[in-house]
Formats: sequence, C-alpha cells, structure tokens
Amino acid sequence: MQTVIQVITSGHGSLRSRIMDDLQLERKFKFERKWHKQPGRPHGWAKIRSARKNVPGAINLEWHGRSGTLICRVVTKLGNKPNSIIGDFIDYLLARHQSRILSMKATQAALGFRVKSGWGVAVLLSGSLRSPQLCDSCVINLSDPRDPATRQPYHAAMGLLETNARKLKRRTQSVRRTTEQSVVDLLQRYIDNDYKIRFAGLVVGSLIDPGSIANPHIRAHALEGRLFRTTLAAALQSHSIRCAAFTERDAYVTAAKALDKSPAQIKYTVTNLGDSANGAWRAEQKLAALAAWMSLR
Repeated sequence: MQTVIQVITSGHGSLRSRIMDDLQLERKFKFERKWHKQPGRPHGWAKIRSARKNVPGAINLEWHGRSGTLICRVVTKLGNKPNSIIGDFIDYLLARHQSRILSMKATQAALGFRVKSGWGVAVLLSGSLRSPQLCDSCVINLSDPRDPATRQPYHAAMGLLETNARKLKRRTQSVRRTTEQSVVDLLQRYIDNDYKIRFAGLVVGSLIDPGSIANPHIRAHALEGRLFRTTLAAALQSHSIRCAAFTERDAYVTAAKALDKSPAQIKYTVTNLGDSANGAWRAEQKLAALAAWMSLR
C-alpha cells in the first residue's frame, strides 16, 4: 500500500535536499537516510525510514522544483498501517520546515477494476496520465465466499441456466450486499490514507446484451457478467464516483487512443507499474491498472 502526501512549499531550493541534509532528521526524529540523489532518478529522489523498530514502512521523497512541491510516497507492506510513520514525518516537517510549508493535501487518485465472476481485482493509481503511480492492488469479493452459488448465480446444476425465481432473488441480493460492503471497506481504507477518488474504470469480459444470446449456458455467463458489472458500478456511483466500462478485448486499443500512446508503450508502462506491487501482478492486475490509468484526471 502506498500513501501519497503532497507538500506545497514557498521559498527557494529543494526541500528534499534540506531534509536529507538535516542532522536532526536522525538525531532527534529517528529517521534513517537510505539513499539520496540516486543516479538516474528524476526530480531528485531520496528515501528514508524510521529507526524505531515498531514503526514499519519507508518514505520516498520526490522534489518538483517548478511547482515547489514535495511528493512523499509512504510505502508499507504485509498489511502494516502507515499511521505511525506518517505522524512522525509530519511532526518532523512542522518542527523543522513549517515556515516553508503552505499546505499539505490529499492525493487525487483513480480506481480500476478487472471484474470477474464473484470477485474482482482493484488497483489504485495516483499521479497523472503522463506519469501514473501505483498506490495499491488488492482482490475484493463481489459474492459471498460462504455461499458458492452466489459466484455463478445464474447457473443451475450441470451448467444449465437457473430459472428458479426464489433462488435467483436470494443470490442476486447477496451479490449486491457483498459488493456494497466490499466497496465501503475499500473506499474507507483509501479515505483513511488521504486519497480522493472521483473516477473509476471497469474492465469486463463482455458488454453484450444477454437477451441476444440463444444458448442458455452462454446466456447465464452473460447475465452474471452484467450483474457483477452493474452492481459494482452502482456501489461506486453511490459514493459519487463516476464509472466507465471497457471490454478486455478492446482495453489496450482503447487506452492507446485515449492516452495517445502506442499499444506497446501502454503495455510497457502497465508492466512496469507492477515493480512496486506487494503481491501478484498478472493479467487481471494489469487490466485493472489500465482502467485506473484511463480514469486519471
């Protein structure tokens, strides 16, 4: 998980350099300097971490001289919360550099999802269309894991189309409850880490109208695809997040047009985003990242 803090400053000179040259950073505030001005890093990068054993995580510092902005990327792993290291770092900034700080604000970010049958991959990106940054990647439930029938709610035994109205009502209601709770939990976690999300992209297998499919088994898959897509979109929209849907088959071509890049450039960037992922970075994560990238504003 990454938490991004933007520090808007006044005055002259790099705040990142001031921080890394400050002896009090280690002596009084117990931060270790890991590296500084590493060759090949843009914008002047540095990395610090807490010297206190019970405070996990690291902070990457990136200085943007033209705008006078210090980008602080707080990275934690294995489910550790960033609260302690963020609190210690903000205490340091206010104690040592308050005269230069105009504001500290939450980061604008966008969500992308690869919607599957009963589950989905969620990816959170910040940054810009030109330079997206991975903040988080996780799997969410779109069906009740205690009730396997809700993973394929339109399937009956032997792969047939379920026609029992009572079973369908129970399963679809369960899907809505589970999806809504997953979205609430996901967004709360991001709000707690100071992200503001206004847009999301959903990559799905198909957007075909199930009513146009004659084969009952294939129609069941189409009905499930529509159910999980529309339920997830409705849950996001109830939190004022605007959604767009893309098909897996056309996702990279659509992204190339929207982002004014070649498909090869798109795939290269999406693949490299996985370098900072804590877990898997497979096709599902890449498609979710692609949807989030197109949703950045």
